[in-house]
Parts: sequence; C-alpha cells; structure tokens
Amino acid sequence: MNRIVQPLLLALCVVMVLPLVAPTPGLDAQSSDRQGLEMTRQEMQARIIRGFEHRVMRELDLTDSQLVQIREIATEHREARGGLMRDRRTLARDMDAFARDGGSEAQARALLSRQMELHEREIAIQQSEEDALLEVLSPAGLIRYIKMRSDLVDRIRELERRGRDGRSDGGARSF
Repeated sequence: MNRIVQPLLLALCVVMVLPLVAPTPGLDAQSSDRQGLEMTRQEMQARIIRGFEHRVMRELDLTDSQLVQIREIATEHREARGGLMRDRRTLARDMDAFARDGGSEAQARALLSRQMELHEREIAIQQSEEDALLEVLSPAGLIRYIKMRSDLVDRIRELERRGRDGRSDGGARSF
C-alpha cells in the first residue's frame, strides 16, 4: 500500500470502493472459477456494506431518508476517490523507480509537484464529502460516522491479512 496515503482517505476509499479483482474474459476455465469466487466476494461485499449501514443507522439514529442521502454522497465521491487512488499508485511506482534508478533534479521536482497536487485533491475531496455529510449529520454525528468507517476499514484489513496468511478464521468475528 502506498505510504503516502493518509489513513482517513484510505478508509474512505476502502469502504466506498472495496476493491474487486475482475475476472479476465476469455480465460475459459480459469475465468469460470474466478467468476464463482467473484460472486462470493460480491455477496460478501454487499453483506459488509449492509451490516455497516445497519450499524450506522442504529448508532446514529438515522431515518431511511438520511441513510439514502449518505449513500448518495458516498456514490458522488466514489469516482473521485478511485481516480485519486489510481493516481497515487502510479506516483508511488514512479517515485520507487526514481529512488531505485535515479533521475534528474527536474524529474524529482515533477514528482514532488505531482505529490503535492494529489495531496490537494485529497483534501478537496474530503472537504467536499464532509460538507455534504454535514447537511445530513450533526458535527458529532459526522465524527462518529468517520470513526465507525475507520473501524470497518481496520476490520477489513485484518480479514485481508488473515486471508493472505492462510488463516481460515478470517470471517469468524462479526462487525
């Protein structure tokens, strides 16, 4: 994971984007195996989101209408966050290559400039989303919402880590 990404942006991205590995069309047997896996991931993703929304609704005492508004705000900001994350990964690869292979001072300045631009975009996206959420939630509610989202991200990271380590108890705990 890119070391430049701030924890809150990562939380926003993971919760709203929840990365999927799409099957590659044309790889027949492998593709059909992966499609079965993807269906399971999609179902798990939907269940996680439903559980999170239920918790948010219950703990923040929201109406159905408020929850719909929060979903719409998240959807509006999802594409911008996804683009930002793609650009951050590209920048990280470019910075790694520069650190490994070297380059000119002009190239270094260009990389630093891109880093600053991405940071400014990140702040703008976060501010835009928080402003929109403050039309639905109180400031205290927004802080609690952000904390719940952060907790969810931590839980997802733990499940992913357990999956990479080959541990089968990754899904044992509930949200």
